[in-house]
Amino acid sequence: MTLKSTWKRIVVGAGTVLATVALAACSAHPGVALNIDGTTYTEDEVSEAAQQLSQISGQQFPTAGVVYVLAQGEAVREVANQHGVEFSDEDARNALASVQSPGEPANAAAVGVVRINQLLVLLQGKVDQQVLAQEVAEVQKGKDIELNPRYGALDENNACLLYTSDAADERSSVD
Repeated sequence: MTLKSTWKRIVVGAGTVLATVALAACSAHPGVALNIDGTTYTEDEVSEAAQQLSQISGQQFPTAGVVYVLAQGEAVREVANQHGVEFSDEDARNALASVQSPGEPANAAAVGVVRINQLLVLLQGKVDQQVLAQEVAEVQKGKDIELNPRYGALDENNACLLYTSDAADERSSVD
């Protein structure tokens, strides 16, 4: 073994260790994609939800998209309640069951995404879109949100700023 090949092994080994440490430090809670007001969604849950939603829709549903929708979910639910708009988790499970393979359980994160999207659709039929966006943003400011940085960042108002879905999915697949 030459000095040059030994040096290459040391550099490659050190790079691997640094990459592992850097990835482990991406989140204050390893394996957690999102925590909002005490509700935690793991990376496995959001990845499984993205897969379920992709299978159902026939189109790629990015993991970062699941995280984005869930991050604003509590605010959307509160605004929906203020306007008397209802669509429960049970309604979302039933909607998913109607398009899933028989016996396939709906992932909790997928249920959340379906519920939040449907609430938004119902709200848009009742409230001006600009007013709706302002109301959701105002409620969102008061939420306690921890977002795994591999999916994006939060601005000063707790709005979720996403990385591109391809980049987030690549970061997720590195783990």
